[in-house]
Amino acid sequence: MEEKKYKIIFKGDVVPGRDLETAKQNLAKLYHVDVNKVESLFSGKLFVLKEDVSLDEAQKHMFHLEEAGVVCEIEEMPMVLESQAAEPAEPSASEPEPEPEPPRPPERMEQVELPEPSEQLEQAVPGQVLEQEPPPTPTPPPMPQQQFTFRKAPRKTSSSLLLLFFIVVVVAAVIVIFKPFSTQKQITGPAVSPSESQSREPSPSPTTPERPAQRTAPALPSDLTEPYNEPNGYYSISLPAGYKSIPKPPGDQGQTEVSFMYADRAIVTISTTPRQTEWDSQQAMMQKVTAIQTGNDKDFSNYRINEYQPITISSLRGYEILLEMGDRVAHVYGLVSPTDIIFAIKIITFGQANHDILVSAVRESLVVY
Repeated sequence: MEEKKYKIIFKGDVVPGRDLETAKQNLAKLYHVDVNKVESLFSGKLFVLKEDVSLDEAQKHMFHLEEAGVVCEIEEMPMVLESQAAEPAEPSASEPEPEPEPPRPPERMEQVELPEPSEQLEQAVPGQVLEQEPPPTPTPPPMPQQQFTFRKAPRKTSSSLLLLFFIVVVVAAVIVIFKPFSTQKQITGPAVSPSESQSREPSPSPTTPERPAQRTAPALPSDLTEPYNEPNGYYSISLPAGYKSIPKPPGDQGQTEVSFMYADRAIVTISTTPRQTEWDSQQAMMQKVTAIQTGNDKDFSNYRINEYQPITISSLRGYEILLEMGDRVAHVYGLVSPTDIIFAIKIITFGQANHDILVSAVRESLVVY
């Protein structure tokens, strides 16, 4: 059975709480291009940034794009059978005329390798050329300098000075006399009745356009749960209803991973690995904290650590780390079971309310076999 493939869709949205211009600059740095060349990606059209990839690769790309400040979605691609992929035979003369060509699908981008994208965006959008840099404005030829001949001014006589003084006095007097009339003309206007003055509204002052309100994640149903039993029999858990479970194929050493994704982009990921060597929870916690603080953690390098401590959940012992980035809240667990199974649990939500609901569901319903 072929492995399921997924694609990453971008609609031009920005992560709530992030600045649009900053997101454009981050996206331009991510693709090593000028910021003017990513303007068209924020036009509201639909773009496919990545397709025909595994779930792990899709999640990796989505985290890098969201760290840059843009909102992406992961969708499962339909399975294509060989019979459907075969080239159709040419129609015979007796067959009816072919139906009109269906509408073109939304514009899409070719695959972009992250986190080190280097492909030019002009080749990433078929049929659409991004805004090119304007050609340099030609510099006009310098104007020829005119040659001036300076002549010595004749010496003014006393009569000329008296005449000039008299003209200045006359002009000043005229200004003083007619200034009140001009002021009164500006102030005086058409008579307005009291009813008209009350009905008139002051003209609105120019204001800057308001930014669109941030999207609020809908609350998860805390009283309606849906159980899930791990296929290998490692554990069972009950989470708020409405999730879509996406299991990853088992690894060579028995590793398993399941992602529970919600419509508001909240996600719970549970990974299990049979323990091969000694595992010290205190040492593992400090290694995880150091990797996050130094930017060496692939998932949470841009997050800020709020709290970390040892913890015991049911029969599991280990540690927990609470992080945040903007309005995104994350919880990381590292636990080991009495049967020597290491659990790595990640909870990421937008908003504290849904985060508390998922953390409570994991702590209360996780049963290890």
